[in-house]
Amino acid sequence: MSTNININVNEVQTGGSSKYSVSFQCHNIDKTVNCPPAVINTVLATPYNNSQISQAEAVALQVKTGGKGGQRSKMSKHIIIYNTLISLNRSDISRLVNDIGLTRVSIEVFRLIRSDFGSSVSGQLQSIIDSITSELVSAIEDLLTEILDIIEDAETSGNVAFTECLFADSSANIVYDNTNNANVMIFNNDISYNSLKRYGVYAGTYTLLNIPQTQPIAILNSGIEDRVTYIGKTIPYYKKVNNINYKFYYNDISMTIIDDFTEYINPGISTNLSFYGYYSGYMGLQEKFTFTRTCAAITGEPINENINCIANSTIDISVVDVSHNDSTPNSAYYGTGLLDNVSDISYLYIFDNNIDNVFTLSDASKNQLIYDPSDIRLYTGSYIFNVPQEFPMLITPSGDLTNTSNQIFFNGNIDTSSVTFNNNIFYFGQTLLTVSGDFDQAKMYMLFDNNKVELQKPIIYDDTCFPKLKDSIINIIIQIQLEIRFFDNLPDNNTNEDIINRINSLKRIVNLISIIIKYLTKYFFVLGLSLSTQSIYTKILNIQTLINNALTQLNNLIIVDSETTPIFNSNILIKTTAVGAASVLTNEATNILTDANTDANSLDDTIAGTSD
Repeated sequence: MSTNININVNEVQTGGSSKYSVSFQCHNIDKTVNCPPAVINTVLATPYNNSQISQAEAVALQVKTGGKGGQRSKMSKHIIIYNTLISLNRSDISRLVNDIGLTRVSIEVFRLIRSDFGSSVSGQLQSIIDSITSELVSAIEDLLTEILDIIEDAETSGNVAFTECLFADSSANIVYDNTNNANVMIFNNDISYNSLKRYGVYAGTYTLLNIPQTQPIAILNSGIEDRVTYIGKTIPYYKKVNNINYKFYYNDISMTIIDDFTEYINPGISTNLSFYGYYSGYMGLQEKFTFTRTCAAITGEPINENINCIANSTIDISVVDVSHNDSTPNSAYYGTGLLDNVSDISYLYIFDNNIDNVFTLSDASKNQLIYDPSDIRLYTGSYIFNVPQEFPMLITPSGDLTNTSNQIFFNGNIDTSSVTFNNNIFYFGQTLLTVSGDFDQAKMYMLFDNNKVELQKPIIYDDTCFPKLKDSIINIIIQIQLEIRFFDNLPDNNTNEDIINRINSLKRIVNLISIIIKYLTKYFFVLGLSLSTQSIYTKILNIQTLINNALTQLNNLIIVDSETTPIFNSNILIKTTAVGAASVLTNEATNILTDANTDANSLDDTIAGTSD
């Protein structure tokens, strides 16, 4: 008689500073039972695993390590990355970026979004979230993976692009490039061609000297004529390039750079400026000229950054008590806001990291702060404001509490660092402000004493400010996760208000994803990667299409009645339900017909058999 034995013992024991996982499985169908002994493997305590592990975790370790259990001294690298990202700790995430690179971290961020976002959502929004997490996020992962391959190939081969400032008076030279077996044009009195070199330019006028008559050139400035102009001293030749008619000059050419052109040649993707030869095409000058602040001194053009620009991507906000100083009405110095419920200035946010102790400020210094006519200025980028818990902050675009503009986004940790007052959410601790475009002005409010709201200095959009691109990307990595947490915390009672709030939060998430993709491609471009290759360019355009489609779907879910109150567009749900019901009826009808045909065939067979 055969014996069936199924033994599955998974146990965890703790001994001293070590932990042990036991995994014992046995299956035998013979008369003689001969199972192997239990295997016990040590699970070493580590800085990442210093508490009692669960039974499930012990089994998972066994599976992942091929039976070696805890002989690995550290947790999976993916687990460490995951824990770092969800910690929302800016310093830890920054260190992670330094350790494994911004590209790898970005890939892990979108994997995290794909696996965690919307897992608890049901109903009307589920299909849109599925589309975002499957199509959009997968497309982004695909793009970033290809970019990572390019970076790794460049690092392995040592072929890393670099930038050299173009001389204000730069002589041209024609040399033969053995790699491409063609004549190429070089500048800055160079004597050999380097495919990795870019020429950096900034606002100002450059003179391109000694262009040979046998190789007149044009500067391909179509679409950016307001940013790049050129003119020669000779009678121009004319020729079409990419169906655009250009003027070609030789001898000396005057080129004027008016503003940054990198994001305007191909909308949606950063691209360098190209020159084109009348007889020989690009001549090695395709995407060879890049706009960079580091070359500002060459033309003597000053970088006129406003002194009120926020200089750092992370600001420790201080608060100064000015309640006992000169009485200053809000309307006189700070304008008016919808949430104000106090008439005089009591407390001020201070954005200056150089002020170490606001409590030691003299009354004269406090009065100077009150009457200081300067404002707070920033450009596109992402900023962290560390706000004191006693003075939570709210920033609204254009002072409109219901504004869902995609040009300014402000949030914090809804779980641990928020206070709700009069249905408005104020944040303290690590708060995030991301700017994607010209919002003109934003209003900033302070909540204090639990029920008093005071308008602060306005925040002004200023394109002379220059944020740190890499820091902005790290900040947005945090902000996207915070917005997803906000979405997950929203009530889901299927009321009109609940659905509208969820739709608006989804729109913010999609817009933040759009912003981080824009910043990432800009960052890679600044590194010297050519992102206008057909494969990458196609992927970026596809991502832009998916983002636009998602926003269109979300916008179509909201209609506005005669009183301009947002309403969930139930017609879409009705139509969807009707289509679903019709599909069910069609399937049922098909099944009925199939059954009827089967029965008819069976009856025919029966009749035929009877007749025999």
